[in-house]
Amino acid sequence: MVRVRFAPSPTGFLHLGGLRTALFNFLFARQNKGSFILRVEDTDRLRLVPGAVESMHAMLGWAGIEVDEGPFSKKQECGPYVQSERLNIYRQHAEHLRKHDHAYCCFCTPNRLAALRAAALKTGAKTSYDGACRLLSKKQVEENLRQGMPYTLRLAVPRQGQTAFRDIVYGQVQVDNKEIDDQVLMKSDGFPTYHFANVVDDHLMGITHIMRGEEWVTSTPKHMLLYQAFGWQAPDFVHLPLLFNKDRSKLSKRQNDLFVESLRKQGYLPMAVNNFVALLGWTPPAGKEVYVHMDELWTDFSLTELHKAGGIVDPVKLAWLQKRHMRALSLGSPTLMYAVREVQTSLREAYPLVPWPPQDRPEDIDYARKALLVSRDTAERLEEFVKDSRFFWLEPTVDYARADDDVEVAGGAAGGVSGGGSQDHQHVQQQQQQQKAASQVGATPGKSEAESAAQAQSQAQNRPHNAPKWVPEGFVKLSAALAAKADAFTSTAIRDVFNTVAAELGVNVNSLMKEVRYAVTGQQRGPALMDLLAVLGCDRVVRRLDHARRLCVAAHAPLPAPENEGPDADGQPFA
Repeated sequence: MVRVRFAPSPTGFLHLGGLRTALFNFLFARQNKGSFILRVEDTDRLRLVPGAVESMHAMLGWAGIEVDEGPFSKKQECGPYVQSERLNIYRQHAEHLRKHDHAYCCFCTPNRLAALRAAALKTGAKTSYDGACRLLSKKQVEENLRQGMPYTLRLAVPRQGQTAFRDIVYGQVQVDNKEIDDQVLMKSDGFPTYHFANVVDDHLMGITHIMRGEEWVTSTPKHMLLYQAFGWQAPDFVHLPLLFNKDRSKLSKRQNDLFVESLRKQGYLPMAVNNFVALLGWTPPAGKEVYVHMDELWTDFSLTELHKAGGIVDPVKLAWLQKRHMRALSLGSPTLMYAVREVQTSLREAYPLVPWPPQDRPEDIDYARKALLVSRDTAERLEEFVKDSRFFWLEPTVDYARADDDVEVAGGAAGGVSGGGSQDHQHVQQQQQQQKAASQVGATPGKSEAESAAQAQSQAQNRPHNAPKWVPEGFVKLSAALAAKADAFTSTAIRDVFNTVAAELGVNVNSLMKEVRYAVTGQQRGPALMDLLAVLGCDRVVRRLDHARRLCVAAHAPLPAPENEGPDADGQPFA
């Protein structure tokens, strides 16, 4: 039976590289009806990060990687699964090696080891231990132990011969034993090193395949020597290629935007991220690139299609896959229900003052599901959906330009009426002057063309909307016609109403759609309008149209003439 493990060190949070290792192990286990084990290798006590273990487990769950055995699972056949809870096991096995002369006590002080290293670096020699304590007699060792001298336990690497192993990706690997250092197995604080603990644990937990990063290839001969010393059968080794940035520099584990938790918060779908990391070092069959379901991945996954070439972490490719996965959202899919929960949670976090109903009401879940489905072609990430499609839940802000303002059809700046109340004449003029000045600024010196374009787009979105004069009458007619279809408020029925009302008004239907989109969403673009209106529902659409109509009427009403309110400081009346 196949048994694989993901064995992270809790010195940080789950990164894309770690997720890939976990995913490949999980896919191989599921493909072979085996077990996927989570083991926490926390022997590096100085670099432990509080909460890292819990976060890693949560992110594996987010990605849909189910742990069969581990610290948080019910099945504990080979536990404990945290190395700091297995110290007695390591000590027993270390003593076995010492008694059989496969390991020896090293009493060298940190100062001596530092001096050895400095001398080697100065001459360009290899920075390895010189084996001084290996020459101590048994009597000297026993005396040092009796005196309580601190010591480490080192592997007694054979002086002659070679050590070899076969890797599924890299083939046969062979190293001269003289090139292998007498590796520390147990530290002076009683904790094992990674090299020792992982060999002992992999054997006792029955691991059949070790899948890990390429950086561990050079350490594997040390591990093979330990398997030989214990007389154990070594598992199969699978070393995965390194990950690189687009410029071919090595991917850093300290890049915050590539932590799995960061990608979740940005609104990436779990399977989109899985799909992305699966392609980093593995070639799918027949050039297939998009995997919407996990079972598709584990059906196609193959160790023989892993390659040595490093994987390029390209954010553009990730964004492309995310779009494909958003467009693949469908009723009944687990991914859609995940997206619904994320959207509901994000809305509550973004707008905490809104009196939201309970999150699990069936009607609210159904509404969010429909909102996501009509937006799947335009929203790239859930974070963007929450920001750009909040009009599904919150009343939009609409701002109409005054009829007597100097408004450019293409989006010149002007004062406007928003929220429903008339504005003081002086305030309108002051606002108009400020907005005109802002619009005339144009591109900011020193900014890139893309930044200037983004700035211009932001300014355009903040300008009042210039509505044609037929809008108030048109909204009245449209509202009445839509209300008549309330019992069958479908996209098709809504489209028929729009065509009829546009003909009555003598305007292009696209112009009518543009005005309605702004009135009910506060935006100039978005999902297909008829589908969007059907999701919003008749009552909400009619109410928003009426609100927008009243604002538009107020914007077209003449401003009152300024009144004399008394003399100014010089005794002159206001002009």
